[in-house]
Amino acid sequence: MLLLIQTTVTDASAQRLKEKITIEKNPNGNIGYVKKDIYEYLSGITCVTQYEGPKASKTALKGKEESHIQKQGNTTDSIVEHFNYKNRGEFVRDKITTYSFDGKGRLISQKTEHVDSVNPVYPQKLITEFSYDRDGRVKKIMQGSSYNSKSKRFEKHFISHITYESNSIYEKTYFVLHYNNHLRKYLLLDVTSKSLLNEQGQIILSEKKSPDSDELDIIKYQYDEHGHTSREEHYYKGLQDSVDLLTHIYEYEYKYYPVGAQQLQDKKNVHEYVDLGLSVNWATCNVGADKPEDYGDYFAWGETEPKSEYTWENYKYRESGDEDWNVKFYKYGVKVDGKAVLDPEDDAAHVNWGGSWRIPSEAEFQELFDNCTTTRDSLNGIYGYRFTSKVPGYTDRSIFLPDAGNKWLSRTRGESGAYYVNSLYVIPGKDLDRLALALITNPLHLTILCERYIGYPIRPVCSK
Repeated sequence: MLLLIQTTVTDASAQRLKEKITIEKNPNGNIGYVKKDIYEYLSGITCVTQYEGPKASKTALKGKEESHIQKQGNTTDSIVEHFNYKNRGEFVRDKITTYSFDGKGRLISQKTEHVDSVNPVYPQKLITEFSYDRDGRVKKIMQGSSYNSKSKRFEKHFISHITYESNSIYEKTYFVLHYNNHLRKYLLLDVTSKSLLNEQGQIILSEKKSPDSDELDIIKYQYDEHGHTSREEHYYKGLQDSVDLLTHIYEYEYKYYPVGAQQLQDKKNVHEYVDLGLSVNWATCNVGADKPEDYGDYFAWGETEPKSEYTWENYKYRESGDEDWNVKFYKYGVKVDGKAVLDPEDDAAHVNWGGSWRIPSEAEFQELFDNCTTTRDSLNGIYGYRFTSKVPGYTDRSIFLPDAGNKWLSRTRGESGAYYVNSLYVIPGKDLDRLALALITNPLHLTILCERYIGYPIRPVCSK
């Protein structure tokens, strides 16, 4: 039981995880499923996608299953997370998990409750409690799965006792059966686990004897330079066998938030901005750029990473079709899910910069136009438009938007300066879900319509 316990609590000084891909394979190398976990910088996992079956691959991760996790509360002694499980935008069920900690910051309980379940989940409630030895190591784990509403207790649970010897961990598990409020029977499950550790304290080998059998389940672990598991090999072995039989493999790939600014990524001053006297502050450069005149990265609308080619076929939210007239989507659209504005996890500015950074709204671009003088300008040989504030007290402040063009297929097109807005083009009763809004600066227009799959740069804003 011990080896399966994971929480969202991480070392704040460590490099923060941005993305994790899990690939499950059989001994022949055939993929069973691929899963991608995306971690929002401040609040842990925000989106999980999974693709199963014979065609499973990293390129197939297009939101077939998705679950959004919204952190509801975070204090010094507890963290509450609200899991909204969805299947291609359709609600499936909710789950609430509460983590509680002692005065030393150690996890002492994890309570999970499934609510409003369309598909019944068993157990509906689950609680796991932890106790520690004098060295701060877990010595006992209790887990309950059957709740008595009268006694307010979990009447059936597993108890695991953990002991430590040199570079090994031993775990013995019991099953507790309650006959009534006073009589309990302890049944020793013939489950004994042994884990071997390396010099860094990481588990490199675990062996578990299965109940009522002479079989061993064996897992071998490998790690990357950041200490995360990079590979697991699962084996089966009979006690009389001399050879371990490989049953399946898990491979893990990770992406991390950049080192350096990560400890300040929740603050808007990590990236430079200009206060033009408006409702929001405007960044001095594009996402992926280091200077105001740099073009930066290009993004399809609602995608959070640049890519080498921009087509309908590889657009993240495409469900079917590959032409403007027949393309269909599984997220965002009047006839899809009613959403026309990007969620934070799909906002390239927010995902890449964190904090309150995000893609501007149409109203914020309108405010920029209404309260700034626009002039054609160049900066270090790069042409674009300069927006200089007309707000009293801020008239000495401006931002420069370069003519970055856009990305179509693998080519950069045009000399216009177009920047995505965070919303789609919506006309009631019209199916125009393929069109997103963008600001264009050459020639100067407030908004234009563009196909969602085309790559445009992004100039973020942040709250004051």
